[in-house]
Amino acid sequence: MRLLIIGGTGMIGPGVARAGLKAGWITTIVHRGRTHTSLPETVESIRLNRNSTRLAKLLHERRFDVVVDLAAYSGRDAETLVACSPPGQRVIVASTVLVHGGAVPRPLNEASPVAPLSPYAAAKKALEDMIKESARDGRVAATIVRLGACYREGTYLDGQVFEDTYWLWPLLNRQPSLLADSGEALWSVMHADDAGAAIVALAASDSAIGDTVLVADDRRLAWRDYYALAANAIGGCFSPAYVPADTIIAEIGEGSFLEEMSRYDQVYDLSRLRALIGDAAGQTDLEAGLARTVRHLVAAGSQRRTKTVSQALAIVRRHTAAANAR
Repeated sequence: MRLLIIGGTGMIGPGVARAGLKAGWITTIVHRGRTHTSLPETVESIRLNRNSTRLAKLLHERRFDVVVDLAAYSGRDAETLVACSPPGQRVIVASTVLVHGGAVPRPLNEASPVAPLSPYAAAKKALEDMIKESARDGRVAATIVRLGACYREGTYLDGQVFEDTYWLWPLLNRQPSLLADSGEALWSVMHADDAGAAIVALAASDSAIGDTVLVADDRRLAWRDYYALAANAIGGCFSPAYVPADTIIAEIGEGSFLEEMSRYDQVYDLSRLRALIGDAAGQTDLEAGLARTVRHLVAAGSQRRTKTVSQALAIVRRHTAAANAR
């Protein structure tokens, strides 16, 4: 079997590549050369832009059994993929659980309401719509994967308020850690290797053709426990500052990560995924994996004071001052 991964050096790509090799697939990645990662020498690497004519040439000449597109972010990207593909090409396209929006009843599953809040989530919905239309027309044989939050060593770990590692600086510098409401919202993150294994297993399943499948982890930690685990892993100090989510959103603007996702419990119904692939995704130990990744980030210097650190500390100061004034 011949597997092509578009966006093979990003968050998920290396996990898909490793899973493809483990399954015995001849594995090729396509990337723009802007990010780099360590992959086995048996993975073929091709540098090109997805919008170039070279992609169509590659797909028609090599005739890959499955194309996994991890770098499509819009309806236009979906159009490019379909236009470049031979008729009936088997494709797996990565979307996001963010298409469901915020206050959607939990647990989330494939039938949950779709109501994207951010431009990113709206663009992913347009991507899904275009792929579904192309699949109905027989132009591709598609599976859409709605990914939950993922992580791996060498990349960032989301905080509750912003999508970066701003929250490590307070842990290491004995400053308050900003958390929304009581910090009890549940967060679930999936190791990229587990996500990659799930995607490759779906690629091997004819039953997944024409389906939309939620790929996430059903283990979770409360945000305050997540921060405390990180502090323990790096010898830091967790000093929580709880601020109402609505107050934080008013400070940082609508359409934020907090409004869209992380103030709500990330609890998933993965019965469809399990019906298709069983336990093929594997399960990296959650607490050990997170601790290992946090230590890697700190060793790489990711605990620097940044704009989002300053924003978080400013919100804490204003909230504390307002509370004291009352």
